[in-house]
Amino acid sequence: MPRPPIDRRTFLRRAAGAAVAVPSMSAILAACARPGQLPEGVTLLPPARQDRPVTLPTYGAKPIPTDTPLEKGVTLRVYNWADYFYKKTLKDFGAKYDVTVEYTSFNNMEEGIQKIGAGQIKPDVFVGIVYDSLS
Repeated sequence: MPRPPIDRRTFLRRAAGAAVAVPSMSAILAACARPGQLPEGVTLLPPARQDRPVTLPTYGAKPIPTDTPLEKGVTLRVYNWADYFYKKTLKDFGAKYDVTVEYTSFNNMEEGIQKIGAGQIKPDVFVGIVYDSLS
């Protein structure tokens, strides 16, 4: 099926984006074409495979030890986008780990951040990813 023609404004916006991106591409490709010249302090890790797992380095705070006992009977407060989790999944998670899952949702980032900033919500888990689009 043929694509409908684009209007002048869309064409100019895409052309401007390409004009900005193309000069940057040559710098990126030049950096990729020089093997062995990594910035100081940067080391490459071998690719991870099922038969050869890679342990990633940690920075800052020490990770929680793997032998830490699970907390039972606590409330896990999840603050996320509306309708993001299937409620049965949260219920099954709570049953499996003997915790109560309290799910609070928001409809947009402004609302989500405002409630945290005002202290209305004190979540254990907050998923506030913003997707940006050029269209």
